[in-house]
Amino acid sequence: MKPKPICHLPDTHPAYRHYAIHLKPRPGELWAATNRGAVLNSDCGWDEEIRNSDRIGNHRWAARHYFDFSTARKLAEKAAPDVIVNGRTAAELAGGKVTARDDPKLCWFDPKSTKYDQHPRRRRAGEWQALCRTRDGLWVLNTWDDKDNDKHEYIDDAAAVKWLTWNFHRQAVTRWFN
Repeated sequence: MKPKPICHLPDTHPAYRHYAIHLKPRPGELWAATNRGAVLNSDCGWDEEIRNSDRIGNHRWAARHYFDFSTARKLAEKAAPDVIVNGRTAAELAGGKVTARDDPKLCWFDPKSTKYDQHPRRRRAGEWQALCRTRDGLWVLNTWDDKDNDKHEYIDDAAAVKWLTWNFHRQAVTRWFN
């Protein structure tokens, strides 16, 4: 049976899946605590998991990253509040210190927000945009480029109407503004 993920956020939180630590079986009845491709070490830090072929015979690495189930679970519970996604820890989100009003990036994790992609004919070379309407009615414009620049900013209703119209989302204009 697959163990339930360990997360400092309630499982109903929109960002839960991004912050969840999964316990995964490894050879020799050992377990690894993983989150988005990283594996937890014995110091509650995160390392990139090495390939299977590189693990063979690497007992020192395995001793720092693979544990009996009980130890893996305790380490995951200790590390869960400090898991970071987009610069925010799970503890910050769980404590209500950060909301979509404080950090517009959070709307991208919320399944109740509505997202609109930029029309391909409206794109500039190497730059993309998407617009998100949060569950509480805020508009967040996300602009990113091929140089890993990523910007989230709030825009007002007039700018949202203009962006939606320009990108051929006329049904969205009717839905939200009529």
